[in-house]
Amino acid sequence: MAQSYVIQPSVWLIGDESNTSTLTATYANNVGTIHVGGMSQAEIYITYVPAENNAVLLVQEEMGPADDDLYLRVTQSISTTNELITVIKPPTQYVGATASTSYKLRLSEPMADKVYRLSFKETVSSLFGTIKVRTTISGL
Repeated sequence: MAQSYVIQPSVWLIGDESNTSTLTATYANNVGTIHVGGMSQAEIYITYVPAENNAVLLVQEEMGPADDDLYLRVTQSISTTNELITVIKPPTQYVGATASTSYKLRLSEPMADKVYRLSFKETVSSLFGTIKVRTTISGL
């Protein structure tokens, strides 16, 4: 049986229906924070338009119990030859974009923390693209 949510507010994290935000080479300029407030699921809708070919959009995810206590999402790489566990801080990457093409991307995130923050940056030669981000959070 499919899950039916009673509450599903939708809010803009970056930009809005009519406006976009210009990306930069750092995460500090395009940040969106979701205060979960007891919700259990977030759908993040990203509209990304690169300004040059082969641009790379990077998404950094942080989560935690409060705005001033956030932790980076990490993965593990385990070596069987020397029994080392390496913690990797991977940003989500969207690679090989074509200039002036509008890409619609979606992240689906279960919510176990109180605060979830997304930060965006772009790796390009010279021209930065634009982004707008909206989220719908769901709860019972």
